[in-house]
Amino acid sequence: MDSRTVLVVLAAALSLVCAALVVLTATARYSRVHHTRRVERLSGPQRRNILIVASGEDDDDSAARTLRSLSGPVWEATRLVVIGMLVKVRGAPAQALVDVVAAHGELSKARRQLHSRRPTVRARAVDLLGLARVEDAVEDLIPLTRDRSPEVRQAAVNSLGEIGSPSAAGAVLNAVLGPGSDPAVPSWLAAEALLSMGPGAEEVIRAGLSHSDDRVLGVALTVASHSVMPTTVPILRDRFARENDPRLRAEVATALGRVGGAQDVPLLVEATQAEYPQELRLACAAALGELGRPDGLARMAELCADQDLRVAQLSADHLLEAGPAGIRLLETAAREHSGLAPAAAALAVARLREGLPADGPRSSVATAQPVTATAVPVTGVGP
Repeated sequence: MDSRTVLVVLAAALSLVCAALVVLTATARYSRVHHTRRVERLSGPQRRNILIVASGEDDDDSAARTLRSLSGPVWEATRLVVIGMLVKVRGAPAQALVDVVAAHGELSKARRQLHSRRPTVRARAVDLLGLARVEDAVEDLIPLTRDRSPEVRQAAVNSLGEIGSPSAAGAVLNAVLGPGSDPAVPSWLAAEALLSMGPGAEEVIRAGLSHSDDRVLGVALTVASHSVMPTTVPILRDRFARENDPRLRAEVATALGRVGGAQDVPLLVEATQAEYPQELRLACAAALGELGRPDGLARMAELCADQDLRVAQLSADHLLEAGPAGIRLLETAAREHSGLAPAAAALAVARLREGLPADGPRSSVATAQPVTATAVPVTGVGP
């Protein structure tokens, strides 16, 4: 067989392969369209009942009773709509939909599927148990935060957050470490789940604030700084005092700005000195602005004259946000340092927003909208 014949045969074979792919694609598309239309046809008559239950208007339980009585292909098509609606509702309507799902044995089936060999099946089962807030499934879901499948691990953390049981807090926090070299659960997802667990997760968060791993510490800082957990504040102070890494120390400073008090001002003021790294100085200046204590604001007025323009601008912006007391300090700083650009700029922008001339009445500046400060990273939380 000469080379020309070989090329002809190869071309013919390639054409057949392309034709087969076209047929397969068309067949798959037809199958999907047919399945979608079939689901819509079977579930369509039940959508009104689903909406009645989801809106909390099923006073006589007739709509829910109809949904519970469905069977066979009709229920298989309708279940997708019912489960999808669980994402959108809360309270009594959500519980009514859960009762419909449970009546069809879907929750029992989901618990069995937690042991499936297929990751997609395990993940869907985990999602359903979370949406249904099955509290007695927590112990079954906790081991799945270390599942070999990243999809299942993330679903488990999310579902444990939906259920909100503090007993799962430790497993959720440790999920950010990941099993071995596998991708870890995103820190934001773990933080969100822990925040939903409330004060009951405080002991776990306290331990996380002393953890040596940056990912665990970052999540613990985020949760501690957005929750009411009083016993975490002394740990934050201690961590700030002994932390050597400027980046981590800046994250702790941000948390102290949110949940700290008057006794944290001296620590933060000290770390705004010129010899400290810029990242730490910025975080401490922002934290002093968050606390709003008089001695902290006084230090920020001094920082308006700082040689680091970012530190100076951030301090001026936060003084403006502090209201009348901060604005008085800004005005004093602008007068005492005639060439002080950050303080003068913050005041000028505030006057422009009020529609006043550049030399307009200073008293009006107190009502101005704050100038947005330069963004400072809050924590190391991230995927």
